[in-house]
Amino acid sequence: MHPIPERNRRRKGIPMKKLLLLGVVAGAAYLIYRQVMASRAEEDLWSEATNAPDFSATYPPAGDGGSGDPQ
Repeated sequence: MHPIPERNRRRKGIPMKKLLLLGVVAGAAYLIYRQVMASRAEEDLWSEATNAPDFSATYPPAGDGGSGDPQ
């Protein structure tokens, strides 16, 4: 058997280190993404809770002869 040349022994772990670094970066990006989405959801919830309701878009005006009025 031939011994592994020195240059190949040193380079053997480099691809694994790159994959590990890529995994760490991807994990950090995912955590940041989740934090941003949670922050946006909370802002939307507070915005909806603190704004005055707009009933005109949801319910028709009274007495317009809509389908819900008995005749």
